Amino acid sequence: MKGREIYTGIAKTNVELQRLTHTVPMQQGRRAGSLSPENPGIMYVITQEEIVAKDIDRFLANFGPTVTKKRLSQIAGRISFTVHGYEDRAEELFEIPEVREYFQLAHKCWPCWLFAADIRTACLHAITLCVVPNLDIVRASATGINQIQVPNIDLKGFFSQSLLVTAIMDVRAGITRSQAAKRIKVLAEHLGV
Repeated sequence: MKGREIYTGIAKTNVELQRLTHTVPMQQGRRAGSLSPENPGIMYVITQEEIVAKDIDRFLANFGPTVTKKRLSQIAGRISFTVHGYEDRAEELFEIPEVREYFQLAHKCWPCWLFAADIRTACLHAITLCVVPNLDIVRASATGINQIQVPNIDLKGFFSQSLLVTAIMDVRAGITRSQAAKRIKVLAEHLGV
């Protein structure tokens, strides 16, 4: 079973957060925060049923305010979010109203995408396009999407809030100031800010 990919890779159907303690190498007594072949990303699958029902309970149980410090340190910068159940749709995920509504609802309850998202993948880009309120799609006939335009104010609002939340979440996760500063620098460079 293959999910609709919003990142580079094959979607898995099960959440594998429980195996983190066995796969994330230790560095100086704490879980490694940098991504490498030895420290792979984690797939989190959101089902079409959850999206249609606007059910973010499982999502919040895995990532929300009650998540432990240990879990937060394990997921920081490692999650690739993917959507399963829209393989038969011709539109991009960010064009499907219920997908946009789901991610916008999740964002209102949990604006921590930059903290958790694996920037080695395209998932942050897709989530951003789902969350921003205004999106213009320019199409060239027979070639599909030619250009996506998002007002700068919407992007600045999304990313400035997300960078602030990331700094707060880094503290909650027990990530040292120097590690957090490196993470924020990498994120800012990735975003071009």
